Amino acid sequence: MTAENTSQPTDLNEETPAIILPQQPEKGLLRAITSLRQRNFRLFWCGQMISLIGSYMQSIGETWLVLELTHSASSRSSEGSLPIAGPNGASCS
Repeated sequence: MTAENTSQPTDLNEETPAIILPQQPEKGLLRAITSLRQRNFRLFWCGQMISLIGSYMQSIGETWLVLELTHSASSRSSEGSLPIAGPNGASCS
């Protein structure tokens, strides 16, 4: 075997670290979004954003429906405290 084919370091005083530490995240906005580099976290985060938008849309739709049916602005305030039951009896809001 030649020295080129060996996987050991050429300098015996040079040690390969057992654990390679991750680089420190930079400051600013890049540090805030460092976790989005992980695919699973990106999927989770995007799913949560879509779910949140859907919840907002449902809340606005329910309020709008109560306003259209009752023609009363005072009914809108009580609508927020009364959850609408789904098909299996579970609350949708």
